[in-house]
Amino acid sequence: MDIISILSALSEWAVFALIAGAAGFTVILLGYLFYRKKLDGKYKISKRKFAVLFLLLGWFLVVLGLTTLSRGANYSDDFNFNLFSGYVNAWNKWSLSELQLILFNMIMFLPMGFLLPLLSKRAERFNVMFCVSLAVTFGIEILQFVTSTGIFELDDLFHNVLGSIMGYALIMGVLHCLRGKKLIWRQIGKALAIPLCIGLVLTGVFAAYQVKELGNIPILPAVKQDMKDIIVTADIILSDHTQTVSLYRNSSVNALERGKEAAKIISSQFDLTFSGPVRIEGTNRIFTLKDQSGNLYYFNYFMQDGTWNMYSETQAEVLSPVLILSQKEKLEQWMLEKEFLLKNADFKVQSETILRWDMEQPDNIVTRTSSFHEGVVMLTLTDDLVPFDFMNTIVEKEYLRKVKIISPTQAFERVLEGEFEIYSPLNKGDKLFISSCEISYIYDTKGYYQPAYRFSGYINDRDHPWSCFIPAISGAN
Repeated sequence: MDIISILSALSEWAVFALIAGAAGFTVILLGYLFYRKKLDGKYKISKRKFAVLFLLLGWFLVVLGLTTLSRGANYSDDFNFNLFSGYVNAWNKWSLSELQLILFNMIMFLPMGFLLPLLSKRAERFNVMFCVSLAVTFGIEILQFVTSTGIFELDDLFHNVLGSIMGYALIMGVLHCLRGKKLIWRQIGKALAIPLCIGLVLTGVFAAYQVKELGNIPILPAVKQDMKDIIVTADIILSDHTQTVSLYRNSSVNALERGKEAAKIISSQFDLTFSGPVRIEGTNRIFTLKDQSGNLYYFNYFMQDGTWNMYSETQAEVLSPVLILSQKEKLEQWMLEKEFLLKNADFKVQSETILRWDMEQPDNIVTRTSSFHEGVVMLTLTDDLVPFDFMNTIVEKEYLRKVKIISPTQAFERVLEGEFEIYSPLNKGDKLFISSCEISYIYDTKGYYQPAYRFSGYINDRDHPWSCFIPAISGAN
């Protein structure tokens, strides 16, 4: 979830929280008035406490909406008791979205720690605030688990409670200064301690990342697979020998400016205008464009490899085979000028209505000692001569040097240790059959095209194919 999605969800559920909170507050107020007037109740609640109670109720409804009510039942019953696995995942993927989610989970509970001491004197005691915050976040995690709207994660408990502690430290610092009628630096230090520590840690992490030559490996798991009760059979012969292979780099990886420039060129060529902010979905950046009729087009830039595609969800008549061929030379010349295409790309028509240009497949890139381009351009036009679907995956792999890699046997040992990513975790008693091992290539987070061993096979039977990548450069990530 990126910051734009978070703010969008917040604005949506803030309205719900305001209405539902007002209704709930009205019920509480009427109940209190009945208690005071009809039952001669002696306990008084000040206007300030009523205001704090209203804010707490609104906050809780917003949190409930964001964490449960806004989600579908798309999660299997599962627990994640691996503390800090979210940090490992954010590091492996070097993901701004993952970092934003971690920080948002802290900030989301900051109001609770801030407001509780204003509601009750007892909540000025740290242990009271801590226990209430832990109970609330624990309840939300259980609710997510029961309703399948999320999984029970220890990381979430930690981040939510830490956020409450930050809010608590902040308000207690303010209260102590107000009551003492002076700045109490010890309390101010306590209030700023956690944010400063987080800032220092993030600074250290960014510095460590910058001094590395190679990037992080996104395909590495945050948590190892539990292989204790998994039966692994390898129907292959693995060598103990290491070797040197080629290392490449794609300068288009994470080059958002390249994506922006491509989107501008396309919008100018086909008379489209930009609409709304750039959205973030995982590692992708999505630009929304529209034509003169208001039809929307989505330009999707893939940060992890520097490729892109544009498509429209609006139903439109596709240009006929004869007419689409008449546009071929004009489009080809334009793409050559804008460096979307190379002269040595092979042209053909696919499925009668799709113009396609393919780069020639390079020789064995494991031993190659020169740079190369690979990829394809595919283009489908509508009757208005606007691309209905436009994809460009042509990128340059710049040759850098030879690097030494681990042996196939060493890579296989990492498989046995569970150091690979898999969508559905292996279950106790599963049988993992490995039938092949080859050197392939994967992108790291800095655009290096790194060698990796690709193991293939199946789980239990051939109807459940399986494969994984093991980074081949010693000490990668």
